[in-house]
Amino acid sequence: MNDFAAGIMTLDQVQAEHVRNVLEALDGNITAAAHALDVDRRTLYRMCERWKIDVSEYRETAVKPLSSGYDTSEYDEGQGP
Repeated sequence: MNDFAAGIMTLDQVQAEHVRNVLEALDGNITAAAHALDVDRRTLYRMCERWKIDVSEYRETAVKPLSSGYDTSEYDEGQGP
């Protein structure tokens, strides 16, 4: 590989990154992502397996922690009682 090509992503890398972006945008919804990518769901699963993409990491429930519902602003560092 020459110096010019050193910083260029391969087509395989570009495709994997695009799949990650679509999954993120659609909160890990495989059906919607497959539709957006114009591929069969099984094909998308195989692609994710090939690139070691864990779809559950993109699902909304896996990403957003539950809130306690309590106001903790009075306990912020440097605020003192």
